[in-house]
Amino acid sequence: MLKVIEDFQIDKYRILILDGSRFSTALYRKFLIDGESYEPVSMYDADDSIIAIESSGSFEGKTVEFI
Repeated sequence: MLKVIEDFQIDKYRILILDGSRFSTALYRKFLIDGESYEPVSMYDADDSIIAIESSGSFEGKTVEFI
C-alpha cells in the first residue's frame, strides 16, 4: 500500500502521485481506495510513482491498495 501525496485532474481522469516508492502497475488489475475499487488507466512516459484512474475529487492523503 502506498499513500497519495498529490493529485490533479485531467479531463475525466485523476492522476495520483504516490509516496516516492517505485513499483510496476503491470502486476495489478485494480486499485482499492477508501473501500472502492478502480481500474488503472494506461499512461505512457509517466514516472513509476504515478497512477491514473477514472474519477474526480481529491484522493490526497488516502492510501492505495493494489489488488
